[in-house]
Amino acid sequence: MIPSEHLTDNDHDNIYLIGDVAAVMPPDGNRPYPTTAQIALGMGKYVANDLASRLTNGQHLTTPFTYKSLGTVASVGNTHAFGEAMGHEVRGYMASATKKMIANESLFRVGGFREVMKKGRFDLYH
Repeated sequence: MIPSEHLTDNDHDNIYLIGDVAAVMPPDGNRPYPTTAQIALGMGKYVANDLASRLTNGQHLTTPFTYKSLGTVASVGNTHAFGEAMGHEVRGYMASATKKMIANESLFRVGGFREVMKKGRFDLYH
């Protein structure tokens, strides 16, 4: 589904479309952004702020949702990966360690230190 600029359903302003159900279109593109955890976390933060604005001011935020990719890293097994992180190509062990650190950072953003300790990836030495 393609949401509005405030990530709401185009026909029902009280329903938000976020995560992998939302095909968010870039302002200058004809294909939606990839449905990754990175964009989903950004959507969640935006919707929280938009809901707060609507409850406080009765209006959406003045700025629409925007997204800028920090890159994508794909793992191939436990010790190899490839991708792009912050504009730099990464491969092999360094990419694998980067992927694990990205996963840990996402866990921290969602559930804090405790979540990282429960589910985090610490096998960076492979």
